[in-house]
Parts: sequence; structure tokens; C-alpha cells
Amino acid sequence: MLSNERYTGQVAWNTHKWLRVPGRGTRRRVVRPAGEHVTKTVEALRIIDAATWDRIQARLGVNKRTGLAGRPKGSVGAGHLLSGLLKCGSCGGSFGLVSRRVKAGETYQTLGCVTHKSRGSAICANEKTISERKVRTAVVGHLRNVLTRPDRIEAFIVEFQRRYRELLETSESRLKAIDGEIARQRKQIDSVMAALVTVPGSKALGGRLAIEEARLSDLEAQRSSIAADERPKVMPHPALIAPLRGRPAGHPGHGRPQGPGHPDADATALQAHAGRRQLQNLRGPQPFGCRGPRSLWKIE
Repeated sequence: MLSNERYTGQVAWNTHKWLRVPGRGTRRRVVRPAGEHVTKTVEALRIIDAATWDRIQARLGVNKRTGLAGRPKGSVGAGHLLSGLLKCGSCGGSFGLVSRRVKAGETYQTLGCVTHKSRGSAICANEKTISERKVRTAVVGHLRNVLTRPDRIEAFIVEFQRRYRELLETSESRLKAIDGEIARQRKQIDSVMAALVTVPGSKALGGRLAIEEARLSDLEAQRSSIAADERPKVMPHPALIAPLRGRPAGHPGHGRPQGPGHPDADATALQAHAGRRQLQNLRGPQPFGCRGPRSLWKIE
């Protein structure tokens, strides 16, 4: 609205044209060059004076350059913690936020089938809803119990130590490789200097020497960066690892199934909060070290 010149009485036409798309039988609308535009001033259409219009355009230009246009950064986010992770058990559509209310300063959100809410029972008959807080508490508690099981902690420690040793070996091998390049580069510089002694005053050899010395400086800087930054700096002390390997019987992870392969047990904590609703982990048990989301839940 603030960029519509018609409010200043300016009417323009012949600003666009249609071109056929070869091989597709369709057309696309493109902007004509500014020299082909036809404009006319109609004072009866003016609702804003030229001075005010110029100030508005200047302000819009400043906002665009400084990034102040549109919503403030960080003001738009996910509706809740599990946005995009829940699916309706009936239609497979999104199971998300369907209502929100504020009571005594507290916000209460309700989750339900978005397809049922937006398109009606003819498309999806699943009208069940559940408190977002209950689902969030159940999922977070379930993940906490799973990730703190003794077998998972032991697997993490083993994998961490393996990766730590791998990084050490990689860092050392890269240092050896770049040391070899530095040694070869120094020999190259010696060869150029020897040739320069034979042909003193040669501009070509002088330029070549400068290039080789710059290359040597780059290699030495790379070696310093690898030695300073790529070597891992943190390794848990054995005294910190030992308590994690021996969980007491009262620990939340004690007594749960050991190792993957127990999808029914994984859903127990959620079902305790969901009542008659059915919750199913669509991805099933995931092996340790897998990438991506651990679980995708379906609610019926």
C-alpha cells in the first residue's frame, strides 16, 4: 500500500507484457523496460501530497537497508515444542495446535487434528484432543528416561572415546602431511635461489621467489591453525565416567529394557498421560549414533 503510486495520482500502463514459454504452450508475465511505460497524472486520484510520499519512500528505503522491514527477528517461532512432529492416527495429517486460552496469566494449549479442524469430519473423523502440556511432559520425560539408561550411557562413552581417538589420529596425520608439503616448498625455494645466483638480477626469478615464499607462509599458517584448533581439548576424567556406569536401582533408567528393540516399552510413558488415545512411535527404536529425529509420534 505504501508503494502504490496511484495514491499520488500517478497512473501507469504498458508496464508488463506476456511471453510464450517455448515448448510448454503457456505464457508468463514479464516487466517491460522503464522506457516503454506510459504514465499520466490524474489529480482526482491523489490522496497524498508529493512531500509526504517522498518521506515515506525514504523511510522504506532506510528500513530495507538496515533490515528493519517486516516482523522483528525472533518474533515468529514454533507454536509448541513438538510442532511438526505429531501426526493424526486417522488421516496422517498434522496433529497440532487447535486452540489456546489464557487463564490467570497461564497459557493453555490444546492439540488436535488440524485437518479435522480446518476441513471437517467428512475429511477426518478424529475429533479427539489432548493438552499440549501433557504431551510435552510425557515426551520429554520419556526421552530423559531413554537417554539416561545405563546401556545408552555406556554406548555414548564408548562412542565418544572412539571418536576422540579418531580425531587425535586425524590431527596427527594432517600435521605430518602438511610438514611434508612445507619441506618440499623449502626445497623449491632453495632451487629458485640457486637459479637466481646463476642469473642475478632476473625479474622473472625474483617474482617466482616471491610466489614460492608466499606459498611457504600460507603452509606454515595452515600448520599453526591445525595444531592450535583441530586437536581435541576436552576428555572426561575417568572419575566422572565411573558414576554414570553404575546407576543405582532407584535411578529412573533402572529396570527398563536394555538395548534397542522395545517399542512397546518406549510408548508406556506417553500412554500413561494420553488416556484412551493411542500413541505410536512411527520410527520405532533407533540405534545409538543415528542421525535425525529420534521419534515421530502418531496419536489416535
